[in-house]
Amino acid sequence: MPTSTIKIMSEDAGVGEEGRRFKRCYVCLGPLKEGFLDGCRPIIGLDGCHLRGPLGGILLTAVGTDPNDGMYPLAWAQVEAENNDSWDWFIGLLKQDLGMENEATYTFISDRQKGLVNALESQGPAAEHRYCVMHMYRNLHKEHKGIGVRRLLWSAAR
Repeated sequence: MPTSTIKIMSEDAGVGEEGRRFKRCYVCLGPLKEGFLDGCRPIIGLDGCHLRGPLGGILLTAVGTDPNDGMYPLAWAQVEAENNDSWDWFIGLLKQDLGMENEATYTFISDRQKGLVNALESQGPAAEHRYCVMHMYRNLHKEHKGIGVRRLLWSAAR
């Protein structure tokens, strides 16, 4: 698929070692990119999760919204940690792939990760940035348990 983007970043091996060591990998398949640009809404959800296993790391994802309000995968990356540098790298590559010259037409939805918020401010200062209601509810539920809080929050969100 010639329009796909796959970037692999490596770094020098540790002191006293030769060669290079894997650091990050970014994937954005061409058909997914073209489908998003042809028919999806300019809403992108960003999130990260821990990868369990011997290598560990973090999986960063970008998911769009299709015309039927369904989830539409856009891009993903395996990075060493969820921090400013890795989010900045991921969002920069995503912007380049989608040709985001005018990021003011896009809305990003995410949780409140510090690295992600900072990266969105630097990479897309004109874009809308909103927080996921489910993440807000989970944080609110820690302090205020009960069904009434959930109903009030969802009413306010609607």
